[in-house]
Amino acid sequence: MPRKPIITVYGDFNCPFCYALSERLQVYARDFEIRWMAVQHLPFVDASSPSFQEQTQLTAEVASVRKRAPEVQIITPPARPNTKLANLFIATAELAGAPELPHFRTLVYRALWRDGEDISDLNVLTRLAEQAGLNVSAPGDDEQKLTSAWQQLWEKGEFDRRVPSMENGFGGRMLGFPAIPRLMPFLQGQVDDDVMLGATCEIQHRRCILVIGSNVSLVQPAFNADQSEFTLRQSDYTDDLELLALEAAEADLVMLDGADERHKPLCLRLRALEVTQHIPIVVYNQKADARQEVEALSLGALDYMHGEQDPVVWLARTRGLARYKQSAEMLGKLARIDGLTEIPNRREFDRTLEIEWLRAIRSGDPLSLLMIDIDNFKAYNDGYGHDAGDECIRQVALTIQATMRRGADFAGRYGGEEFVCVLPDTDREGAQALADNIRRNIEALNIPHEYANGDRIVTVSTGVASFIASTRKSPVELLKAADGALYCAKQAGRNCVKVA
Repeated sequence: MPRKPIITVYGDFNCPFCYALSERLQVYARDFEIRWMAVQHLPFVDASSPSFQEQTQLTAEVASVRKRAPEVQIITPPARPNTKLANLFIATAELAGAPELPHFRTLVYRALWRDGEDISDLNVLTRLAEQAGLNVSAPGDDEQKLTSAWQQLWEKGEFDRRVPSMENGFGGRMLGFPAIPRLMPFLQGQVDDDVMLGATCEIQHRRCILVIGSNVSLVQPAFNADQSEFTLRQSDYTDDLELLALEAAEADLVMLDGADERHKPLCLRLRALEVTQHIPIVVYNQKADARQEVEALSLGALDYMHGEQDPVVWLARTRGLARYKQSAEMLGKLARIDGLTEIPNRREFDRTLEIEWLRAIRSGDPLSLLMIDIDNFKAYNDGYGHDAGDECIRQVALTIQATMRRGADFAGRYGGEEFVCVLPDTDREGAQALADNIRRNIEALNIPHEYANGDRIVTVSTGVASFIASTRKSPVELLKAADGALYCAKQAGRNCVKVA
């Protein structure tokens, strides 16, 4: 009997997208061997005391699953449980080679997402194992090692907060929750490059603290005992505030050495930039200084710490401040996603362009931008109605996003029937090639458009611009160049790509 093709899935029980994928694979992947690596996207989650922000995000994710997979039965559970114990049960069954493992995994998913049960409860898991006919012994060191190995494999994948993730037997990787038309080609090996889709849930990495200044030894003792929760990075003051802001944008907390006067303009700059204004700032010094503390708070810092405080106090305050950024991001995420297409909106585009511009200044690599507009869309909307127009916009958005294969590339809705793509480390030729691929893929959808002037299907026009970023230019100039190229594409008859 020929061996079934293998699909490897990295999934967490407390992720609704992973649950929906599990349900779909049972229908569409019966001829495949599914290797399910049980991982934790949120290792520190605690179902006993969920915050308002955590529940808001959970509700939004469930709503997204209902919209993307209406055939999947799902409720919003009371809280998102910790899945460490459930993963150990899976590892025990895996090591025993238990044939009941797939059924048990399904029961665990459904217990949470259909019945709202707490799958961190030993009694619940034991009952589900018995229901599956699974004889599970108490997890030991071997099970711990296996779950750690799965977690390490997943973390090395650099999945960039996209879940779930799958790998096929042809070297292809799909990130996110795929629509059925994208899932089937991937399973069959027809997609062999990385594909990133838009379903996301929050992944809890070790939180990063950026310490700026020379006196990092004052900060270090507070975190020596808890290296699993925080990662410390150190950077020196420099006159280039934009480069320091770029580093700060990737941190969960910024600590500025108050012994150096340069902390003042940097603190003001971090508060002024959109990409860093939500990141908490702490000013620290060797000794307590009431005058400096007042000054630091007036500059925008959220706290002031000093060497006369116990390291335990430092750690407790740091945890609270790091949660501040997480809460702000959870609420901000809901405001940065376009409700119709579920891809990033104009606000998130502005933020991304600013970040990538700063990165491009630092790296010296080219940064490219695409502006895409659906041709004759007003006529389409007037002729077929707004519901059909909305569906057309959704199909175009999905196609743009599916065509972009690199994790660093960004696609968003600019407004109305316009879309934008930000392409880091991409020159003019590479950007034009991607724009042509997007244009052809949208054309291949064959969406009827009898109200178009020329073509009788939906098409797009695209403007391309590529810059070597510098402090003498601004991202606004890149946007204007792409917009000018889009105008030229419209003047040239539509359904084409023009380069600035």
